[in-house]
Amino acid sequence: MIDVLLRRHEAIVAACARHGVARLEAYACVEAYFGLLSELRALLEGGVDLVMVGAVKNPYIARNIERAYLADVIDSCEAIVEKNVPLLRRECTVLLKKAGRQEERE
Repeated sequence: MIDVLLRRHEAIVAACARHGVARLEAYACVEAYFGLLSELRALLEGGVDLVMVGAVKNPYIARNIERAYLADVIDSCEAIVEKNVPLLRRECTVLLKKAGRQEERE
């Protein structure tokens, strides 16, 4: 990891400057983060970003992320209920009812 940081130091500094980053800290987990990001992008055919909870300070962007997240959760719950997955079915039917997407069923 340190070798990569040293080899790419100038490029990292330039990228930070372009994006207004005054301080950047790197830890060993950065390697795992980018490994995960790369693998998810390959699995999901691109279009993936990993964001830490609370990292987005712009309230409009944060709200859009939250809405997209909730829409994905609701879509997943609909699939779980439709396929009758016992482990999460009850929780999902409650969530779907709260979202106005379905009547609660036992």
